[in-house]
Formats: sequence, C-alpha cells, structure tokens
Amino acid sequence: MGFCENYSGFFISQGRNRSLHARQYLSGLLGDVRRKNIERIGEEVAEIDYQSVHNFVSESQWDYRALVDQVAKDANILLGGNAQSMLLLDETSFLKKGRHSVGVARQYCGCSGKIENGQVAVLGALGCGQDVTLVDYRLYLPESWTSDEARLNRAKVPEDEREFYTKPELALKIVETAVANELQFGWVGMDSLYGANKQLLKALEDKKLRYLADVRSNQKFSFKDPDGAMYEKRVDKIWRDYAPSLAQSVSFRNATKGTLKAQVLVIALCDKDGAANGRSLVISCDGTGAIKYSLTNAQGSARELCYRQHQRYWIERAIQEAKSEVGMAQYQVRGWFGWHQHIAMVTLAMLFALQQKLAYRDCVPLLSTHDIVELLSYYLPSKKNSEQEIFKQMALRHTARLKSIEHHYRKQSLGSTG
Repeated sequence: MGFCENYSGFFISQGRNRSLHARQYLSGLLGDVRRKNIERIGEEVAEIDYQSVHNFVSESQWDYRALVDQVAKDANILLGGNAQSMLLLDETSFLKKGRHSVGVARQYCGCSGKIENGQVAVLGALGCGQDVTLVDYRLYLPESWTSDEARLNRAKVPEDEREFYTKPELALKIVETAVANELQFGWVGMDSLYGANKQLLKALEDKKLRYLADVRSNQKFSFKDPDGAMYEKRVDKIWRDYAPSLAQSVSFRNATKGTLKAQVLVIALCDKDGAANGRSLVISCDGTGAIKYSLTNAQGSARELCYRQHQRYWIERAIQEAKSEVGMAQYQVRGWFGWHQHIAMVTLAMLFALQQKLAYRDCVPLLSTHDIVELLSYYLPSKKNSEQEIFKQMALRHTARLKSIEHHYRKQSLGSTG
C-alpha cells in the first residue's frame, strides 16, 4: 500500500523502522477482517503473525503523536481553508470488562446511554460539508486513575500525561493543537457537554475563534425582547414564547432524502446588566419535530447558523464509521501506548478512506468507507490458510483462553482463602 510510504518515518522505535508492520496493520483495519483486533489481523493479513501485530501495537513505542499531527495536516489540505470548514468536537466511549484497561471506570458511556464500565475519549474532526475525518483524540483519565500511581505505572502512562483533565479541558487541548498545526477552520462545533462549559467558551473567544455549541434545554440566558424588555429564561421557554412570531423557515442542506428544512429562531443575548455580549441563541426545529438549542458568538443569517448547528452530525457519522468499518472499538490492548497507537492507526485509515472518496467523487459520487473496505478486501493480500495453519491458530487461541481461565481460578482461590 503506497499510501503508507508517506508515513514510514513515524514508525521508528528503538532504532527499528516498523513501517512494514504499520502497512500490514493498516491493511487489517481497511480489509475485510472478521474482527479488527490483534488476534484476527494476525490470522488473516498476509505476511504477519499475532506476535508481530502485538509487538507493533502494544509493545513498540513509536511517535503516535507526530503521526496524528501529520494526519491532521494532510486532512487540512483536503478539507481546510473552505468557508464550510469546521473543527468538530465530540466524545465516544468503549465498553470494557475488568479494571486494567487504561482509563477504564464506571462512568457515563454514550454508546450505551448509561453508566457502565468503559473508557471515554474526546475526539476532534475536521469537516467541510459532508466530508469529515478524525484529526485528534484525547483519552479521558478519571480521577480514580490519576490519583492511583500503581495503576498509572501498570498502564505505562507517561509522567506528563498523569494530571487530571476534565473533558472540556481535553477538548481545548484538541483546539489548541489544531491551531498549532495551522488547520484552517472558521468555526468550532460541539455538543452540550462542552457548550455548557463557560471556561471553554471563554477560551475560544480569547483565541478569536467562532463557535456554535449546543446547550441544554434548561439553561438560562438573559436577553431583550423586541420591545426592549429584559428577561432571563430557559432556552426551551424562549422557543415556546417567541418561535410562533419570530422563527424563520429555512432550507439549510441538501441531503439524500431531499432538502432539509427547519424553523429557526435567533435571539441576541445580553449580560444581566443589559449590555450586549456578542452571543446569540440559535434554536431550530426540523421536520421531525426535533429541537436543537445552541449558543454562538458569531453573526450570520438564520440559514447559515442553522447549517452550522447541524454540521455536528458529521463527526457522529465519522465516529460511527471508524467503529463499524475500521475497527476503532475492536482493539485488544490495555496500556497507554497500545490504545493511543491503535487509535492513531484508525485516524490514518480514515484519512485514506477520505482521500479515495474525494479522488473518485466525479465517477463514483456515493463511494462510502464501507465500499472502500469491501473493495480492499478483494485487492489486499490475505492469508489462504492451510488446514495445518488453521489448527495452529486454533491451538494458539485455546492456549490463550486456558491461561485466562487458570488466571481467574487462581484469583478466585486466593480471594476465598484470604
């Protein structure tokens, strides 16, 4: 895969260039491997075995941060500098058993919609219209981790990554890195977890960045009505009271099922002393009856603001594709470097898919990441396992399972005797 040659310099570890293993691992993520984890990639991708895959992802420590920065810069060439370019922020979660995977804890996991045992990461994506790709990520370490030196040591968390950061603080790190990498985006979009954080919004304003951030329906804001009377109300009450007379009907995006339309209400906000603060509420109700509440520090028409408000959909699609098509959530790693190096390879796989979509858009306008994975499953070399090789792989899996069973029985025995 010639694409990988552009990134070979990032896979040097302890004096060894592991770019061949990177190419093979990327082939596993982009190919039709049954489950895109270390074990299955080792079984199904040509010219690589389990131990090689495991060493590349989990043991060797190559410069994943530099790789992701380069992925972001290359994504910027494709998607940045356009009037529609946006940096989109969101989080995703990964359900896990046990307590040893780095960052795992009982916490709210969006993938299940409830508190469960899992890992959570804050993600950044660069988008332009319908095109989007992941350009950064930060693993959230709960305080139960950052206060436990033994767990940090076991997971090999670097010394400079052991401080506790909230998710909005991690989101700001993503924005700061994007600015440092000179990504060209005109707006920052985010959901209500970040839109409710005053420190994050103030930091974006200090950096002269425009944002459109979702807010919760029960948040209160001060404003003046058309007659100049001062009020402070919940945003859902603002919609209820003013939409009938002030909302505008707009068409904001062409989609596969037709033009998307919404009723949009834009309300200029002020401080409690009545002074204008340069912020506005953007409230929209689409054809399904779903109402979105957002806050912005930018000026624009109702149509433009509604369009920006709905662009966050594309990072959700990118996360969905990363999980369903290129194995984002299918990793078999526990430590800091294994997790970060796997996700770095996922961002590289997503960039490759984006390049193909753009390169072939004129002749295959509906080309999807799933289509690309299907095609690559035909073109990429894979193992044609003999009966002997199949039995060998079975034996390796059974040995690993037996070790796991014995470990749990020993642990249970020690617990009962203690």
